[in-house]
Amino acid sequence: MVSQVPTISSLLPVLPIYPLRFTIYSSMANFLDTLKERIVVFDGAMGTNLQVQNLSLEDFGGLRFEGCNENLLVTRPDAVENVHVAFLEVGCDVIETNSFNGTPVDFAEYDIGDKAYDMNVLAAQFGEAHRD
Repeated sequence: MVSQVPTISSLLPVLPIYPLRFTIYSSMANFLDTLKERIVVFDGAMGTNLQVQNLSLEDFGGLRFEGCNENLLVTRPDAVENVHVAFLEVGCDVIETNSFNGTPVDFAEYDIGDKAYDMNVLAAQFGEAHRD
């Protein structure tokens, strides 16, 4: 028997859905003004929502990259996109990047400490591409 893999949006808590507000903040002052007007909803746990997708070692890039969620930006960008899209679909105003452990020290564990800056830039570009 093949079991259905749940979608990320089905696993997210049920929240009241307000009209989608995809605001592009042109400055920190603009963002702070919005906070004075209403509650701004951020996304949730990127890593947890990647884990529920039952990704394989090959998805991460092999045994060397086991647990390196940031490498999924290169090997399985669709998995990261699934998380961003699911959070936007339930009404999040702000999505964060897939760069929780994106430091040279953490990346050194995977022998890519010198790639930390580039991976963080990629994560930011990827998040920005999915904001609209």
